[in-house]
Amino acid sequence: MKNLFSLLLLLCLTAFLSCDSCKGEDGAPGAPGAPGAPGQDGNANISSFTYTVYESEWIQQSAYWSYASILGIPFLTPDVVNNGMIMVYARDPLGSSWVAWPYSINSHSYTYVVDSYSIYLYHNTTGLLQDNTYTFRVVAATADGLVRHPNLDWNDYEAVKQAFQLPD
Repeated sequence: MKNLFSLLLLLCLTAFLSCDSCKGEDGAPGAPGAPGAPGQDGNANISSFTYTVYESEWIQQSAYWSYASILGIPFLTPDVVNNGMIMVYARDPLGSSWVAWPYSINSHSYTYVVDSYSIYLYHNTTGLLQDNTYTFRVVAATADGLVRHPNLDWNDYEAVKQAFQLPD
């Protein structure tokens, strides 16, 4: 009985493995599917982030105050630094808009310097800093981003935000 069962199992297995149903020709291609919904254009040629510098972090250096640097910005690559553009915007004190730096008002001037992978912020004033906690939005554009938007007013953060669909 064992031999008969083994023989039947071997025959079934051989018959199963010798089937050609999986080796047939491909059928005719089906009809193409409906097109998908249009996607949003990406913004791979621009990056942004928000950073806060508190009043206690500003350092007085003779006639001006400075914030040493914003480090560890992954999108500040040599290509962006050498061929693109980095913009710094500060939230106005009322929090209603972003002001492009460099900027001057009364006895205060604000500027920044980009060096390799750092951004240095400067607040020049003859007086003391009072309530100078700033929220900054840093925007870095590749050369391609600049070419694609030749008429964009980069000093207008709202226009930049809309052109590149930047988050709030």
